[in-house]
Amino acid sequence: AVAAIAGIGWSQWRAGVPSAAQPAAGTTLAVLPFKPLAADARNDLLEVGMADSLAVRLSTAPGLVVRSTGSVLRYAGRGQDPMQAARELDVAWLVDGTVQQRDGRLHVTARLLRAEDGSVAWSGSFDERYANLFDVQDQIAARVMRVLPSTLQPGRTETPQLGSLGSTRSTEAYELYVAAAWRSQDMRGESADMAIELLHRALAIDPSYALAWVMLAWAHRRRLWRNDARPGEVSALARAALDRALALVPNLPQAHAGRGHNLLFLDMDWAGAERECRAVLDVNPNESSAHFALALVMCITARIDQGFVHMRLARELDPMSPVLNSVKASLLLDHGQLDAAQARLNRVLAIAPQHGLAHLTLGLLQQARGRTAEAEATFRRAAAMHDASTRPKAILGAHLAAHGQRDQAHALLAELVETSRHRYVQPTSFAMVHAALGAIEPALAALEQAMAVRDYRLAYLKDDRAFASLHGEARFLTLLKKLGLDAFGKGLAPV
Repeated sequence: AVAAIAGIGWSQWRAGVPSAAQPAAGTTLAVLPFKPLAADARNDLLEVGMADSLAVRLSTAPGLVVRSTGSVLRYAGRGQDPMQAARELDVAWLVDGTVQQRDGRLHVTARLLRAEDGSVAWSGSFDERYANLFDVQDQIAARVMRVLPSTLQPGRTETPQLGSLGSTRSTEAYELYVAAAWRSQDMRGESADMAIELLHRALAIDPSYALAWVMLAWAHRRRLWRNDARPGEVSALARAALDRALALVPNLPQAHAGRGHNLLFLDMDWAGAERECRAVLDVNPNESSAHFALALVMCITARIDQGFVHMRLARELDPMSPVLNSVKASLLLDHGQLDAAQARLNRVLAIAPQHGLAHLTLGLLQQARGRTAEAEATFRRAAAMHDASTRPKAILGAHLAAHGQRDQAHALLAELVETSRHRYVQPTSFAMVHAALGAIEPALAALEQAMAVRDYRLAYLKDDRAFASLHGEARFLTLLKKLGLDAFGKGLAPV
């Protein structure tokens, strides 16, 4: 479960207000998941939730770079080694502790460690009613920040009010929020649906929970590539959720980063997405999701070097994210850097060996190396991991068609057609298999249908090698013009 939850990087919901346009070069810190006091009294969500909530509070300190929760999850459990975590996360300071909830009481210990020698700079213990959970988190954050000011940029060192961070004072809503993040990290369609249900329950309890509205928008967007959700439906729901978040906290960086993702994947407004992400980074240069979206915009608009810069910054802030590492590997692969892509994938698979996106990228790498049979087997595994998405099946079908197994490719295409009789299927999935089979007219028709419904994969139409055989077709060029992609040179397309 810990490997799976590391998938997307919870940095999307971290807040901070440093003033520089790049991630602060100051003190680096990680908050490890709190350990259970007893092996038979574990509360996984509380252990992770304590770390995430403290990261939200501490990341408001100017000059303090806090690693995302997604990157520390692999260190959950009683056997974690703080010093090993510090080395792997490349941080100067660590916060760790223990937590237990029993009989309405909350027992917490916490300490601040210097990574250079493991010495304890501060420690404390708390025995409170569980209802006082947020007060305990506030106290821990405040005491940690009192120890660190000499290493930070001049500025605020007190912890902000939870409302300004978009958080909640309801323990029940908070638990549902953490559970939603926990449940939504693998690549299965039902997980995204469950996350949305949990978030609706949290928001029914506390409608002013701005971060829950942000996460709800994010969960809906994930249905585009998890569930083959209809773009129009996702667009309306994601916009409404972000509008609610920004009505509550107008300057919430996570909500504005979410708008950047909406502009990129739902509106295909390249300039608008870039403006929104840069505005977020002007306020909070440590918002990894804004760097991630900006990296994709740069690669789409043929500014590849800048794209890799922002991808590196996103990864530095969220170094253990399988999604960021997989996308980076796929960009390296598309750029012809196969060995670098392999090295990046090796890291992903060490972190999350069952992550579907990593396996999909691995199959493409094997394909590029000419390992046809291995690639086919890997694509089949990836398709099983993406149970509600047709894109992995389409990639498999294109692979089969390109390697002489046309009958199997036609059979897989027939499966997609049958699936479409019962639910929505991304038109780009059809277009990919048709193009591989040399069926130009059906491929172009599918892409025109994709344009009509705003299929998110059209963002990469110019550079997706699956459609290379269509580049000379007038209808393809018309699509590029409608998308505003005809103004840019060659870029990169992620998996």
